[in-house]
Amino acid sequence: MYSVLFGISIMKSLRPFFKKNVLKSEIDEDDFLFLNTFFISLFVIIYFIYNFTKKKKVDFNKYKNMKPIELGSMIGVSLFTVISTILVLQMDKGYQTPFINSMLTKGFSTIFVIAIGMIIYKENYNILQILGIAFILTGTYLISSK
Repeated sequence: MYSVLFGISIMKSLRPFFKKNVLKSEIDEDDFLFLNTFFISLFVIIYFIYNFTKKKKVDFNKYKNMKPIELGSMIGVSLFTVISTILVLQMDKGYQTPFINSMLTKGFSTIFVIAIGMIIYKENYNILQILGIAFILTGTYLISSK
């Protein structure tokens, strides 16, 4: 499991550098979003074709039986993905700091997930986890200061 997480972390860590290479060209944020979405769609279609031919058939009844809250949540996730991508691309192009932006968004995301878990879902954290949150906050401050 840790080797998979390590591989995923490496791939996600390389994304800001690839974005920086692309955004240095005449491609703006909107062009990047279009091209990125095009290639993602292409890879997802290839993945679904592979699943459809080799692994399993698609059961559309599962999608028809979604509750309104589940469908609304799915639409919300998709909308948040598009909006956050556009905002991050604008920051990357405007400030030329995609790596720092990436680290800050990951740190803030972690903090928000933990805060939402504590407030809404009443999750409990021990002292080591709270100390980890403090380190994240400290690291976020140190990374963002010049």
